Amino acid sequence: MMNKSYARAYTEVLEILKFLPINDYSKIPKQKIEYYTKNKDYNYQYEYNLENPSFSKETAAIIINLYKNYIASKQVKEKIDNILDLNLRQMEEAKREIYNPDNIFKNKKKNTNIKTEEEKVVALIEYKDSIFTKIKNWFKQIFNKM
Repeated sequence: MMNKSYARAYTEVLEILKFLPINDYSKIPKQKIEYYTKNKDYNYQYEYNLENPSFSKETAAIIINLYKNYIASKQVKEKIDNILDLNLRQMEEAKREIYNPDNIFKNKKKNTNIKTEEEKVVALIEYKDSIFTKIKNWFKQIFNKM
């Protein structure tokens, strides 16, 4: 079963590909076009607007992949790869900053030194032995005297 978001993305991709020049469209393998056509969401209606394009992230990824692999020149492919690598490094750096184990432990150490008002107040609690403890202690006293 195909993911619904990808089925919609395939519908959007097929609509966008209609606006490609014929020589660029012919560079895309027919198997790809057939796959998108076979797995698209037939209930989803999408109309591509050249002036104000809007589409899903999945559609953007598919279009970038198609352009990079089949239409773009070697120089453009290198530029796209550099941009994608840069984006990936930035995302990894942001994740590293958020989930850095060194920072997590530093924050915990800082928080342990902070005491709340409840911790500052020391209360005296009277300790009372249970009835069973009293009976046990009484027997111990009797046997120790003998």
